Amino acid sequence: MHSLVIFPFVIVLVIGLCAAYMIQRIYRVPIIHAKYASIDGLRGYLAFFVFIHHSVLWYSYTHGTYWTAPPSNFYNHLGKSSVILFFMITSFLFSSKLIDGREKPIDWTKLYISRILRITPLYFFSIIILFFMVSILSEFQLKTDPLSLFYDAMHWMFFTLFKTPLSLNGIESVHLMIAGVTWTLAYEWIFYLSLPFISLIIFDTKVPIATILIAGLLLFVLVQHMYLDSMALYAFACGISTSILIRFEFIRRWGSHSNAGFIAVICLLIGFDFYNAPNDIFSINLLAIVFLIVACGNTLFGALLSPSSFILGKISYSIYLLHGILLYILFTFIIPREVSAQLSPLIHWSIIGGVSLVVVFVSYWSYKWIEEPP
Repeated sequence: MHSLVIFPFVIVLVIGLCAAYMIQRIYRVPIIHAKYASIDGLRGYLAFFVFIHHSVLWYSYTHGTYWTAPPSNFYNHLGKSSVILFFMITSFLFSSKLIDGREKPIDWTKLYISRILRITPLYFFSIIILFFMVSILSEFQLKTDPLSLFYDAMHWMFFTLFKTPLSLNGIESVHLMIAGVTWTLAYEWIFYLSLPFISLIIFDTKVPIATILIAGLLLFVLVQHMYLDSMALYAFACGISTSILIRFEFIRRWGSHSNAGFIAVICLLIGFDFYNAPNDIFSINLLAIVFLIVACGNTLFGALLSPSSFILGKISYSIYLLHGILLYILFTFIIPREVSAQLSPLIHWSIIGGVSLVVVFVSYWSYKWIEEPP
């Protein structure tokens, strides 16, 4: 399949980076790098890679195959390896907070409130759009019994922690409207609730009894309804390990050296060439080496500190949540399915190149209007 060569990826990525650079120039966004600037830059690339991954899935889906992993290792890794690295980023950043909490006690109430305020506004916004699209497709009529509709809607409102409804008001494959990304947010919540236990057991810091009881109860309830992927959990463990390893000066010096950038590239090439996806410990360890190098401050030859990567990093959550909606709108409401089924790979990728501009600009606006802290 001609659409599965790397050349389209390069073109779409360049367009996305140019869009981010335009945003930085047009809106005069000040470039202020945080403590882990390389990780912030990496996060932006990962979100954009997931968008490209789902663009490939949409080509297959509109051409009569299932919504399933593409036959190309490269495009499959763009989605799955990016998610694994997202998990490492989350566990690394919060484990670092726990380590720092040895000197300054953690305000657990503030931590959880900040997570809720950070994640939920944009998520609810995306789910409202999902509900609206379902309403349009169902012609604003009730197609199922009200109680089932209510329960299914509530599952979506609660991050599909207990169930991912495959239909809503009689409309099938609703998860495609958001590209099925909500499952990773469920894992994020599992990790957040695990933090008091990680702090107590691994980092030997004091945690209020009330925090342990509440987090433990919620964890117990959630794990009864979720299938926990051991490789996803291992990715969180890699992030925790990285937060410990970078405390050693000799590791930071090694990882920040330019030669380590070549090691990171080699690890990615090995993983992408020999594995269809990061689904065993060895393949995830390759990604963990890459992440350790980035966490040490390595910019991968400057790619992670460019103005474009800075913008993509800031809007990465918006890209992650909204790109699926924009792709669904494109291939459902703008381009009829019978037309998209006839698109050649060249035309498909040309359209995706244009959509990448929309994804980046819409994500920036959603970041400014919904995400950005007051």
